[in-house]
Amino acid sequence: EAPVPPGDGDLWLDVVLTRRNTFGPLHGLPAKTFTVSPGNFLTSGPAWTYDYVLLPAGLLDPPLFR
Repeated sequence: EAPVPPGDGDLWLDVVLTRRNTFGPLHGLPAKTFTVSPGNFLTSGPAWTYDYVLLPAGLLDPPLFR
């Protein structure tokens, strides 16, 4: 939450993301883990998939201003 100053000017919203879907372990299962460490990049067997495993990211819902 943050105060919104009164006025007729534009209101800018910066969304800051992590680099998980760019540099993270993209082929490891499960997608959500407690931490990401070097071991997450060396997977095989049931912990490996040829598909890309991405996490939801970005502004997932419209912002609500009250």
